Amino acid sequence: GAHATSAGLNYEVTRDWPGFMIDNFEEMSGGITLFLCGAVGDVGPRLSNGKTTGNGISAAREIGVRAGYDAIKAAKEIKEFRSLDLQVLKDKIYLPYRPPAPLEVAEDKFKKLEAAGANNMRGLEKAEYMFWKHLLEDYNNNDIKKGKYFNQTIIRIGPVAIVPFPGEPFAEIVLRVRELSPFQYTLCSSTTNGELGYFVTRDSLHRGGYEVEVAKAFMPYIFAENIDDILVTENVRLLRSIL
Repeated sequence: GAHATSAGLNYEVTRDWPGFMIDNFEEMSGGITLFLCGAVGDVGPRLSNGKTTGNGISAAREIGVRAGYDAIKAAKEIKEFRSLDLQVLKDKIYLPYRPPAPLEVAEDKFKKLEAAGANNMRGLEKAEYMFWKHLLEDYNNNDIKKGKYFNQTIIRIGPVAIVPFPGEPFAEIVLRVRELSPFQYTLCSSTTNGELGYFVTRDSLHRGGYEVEVAKAFMPYIFAENIDDILVTENVRLLRSIL
């Protein structure tokens, strides 16, 4: 998987590179294509300009045609077609938050950002302001949360298991799920049935960066530092329960 960002900061309504890939594959197969947005958390499209964003539709076409070629090549190697059984498993996964900052810290952070001119803030600075604002609202409403449940839905089609993530998991998390899965093929799909931000790995917390910092843009809480282990353990538990 990779972020669908190859078209860059253009104003065109586009499916980005997945659109070109799907169109090419459907033209070859004559059928309907299911596209799953894989592990996109820390993966971007590999453009010829050396970046993960380009200058419009031509950049999206560059990646999409390449991905479509790979998909068509793989499809032509399939030797057997048969009807497969379908199974759906639903369960809840609990996603814990880190303990929030104390009330006095939240008040101090919010006041300083407000004094700095919140109305003119953009990007991560604005996200920081909104983070403390909403956390204070929860404090004032006596509604501090410790975590949230995610309604997980895993689909099995024969030897293939489809595992959705309500956010953008780092590639390592998805690779661990696939390695421990009892199924021959385990396909993970990002930003599916929800968007709770980036699911980062513990080692990335020490490196920092956009994916770690932008967590504050999604809600006034940050997931526990071992959220990577929790996602792997819980999804593998559900996968094994299907057998």
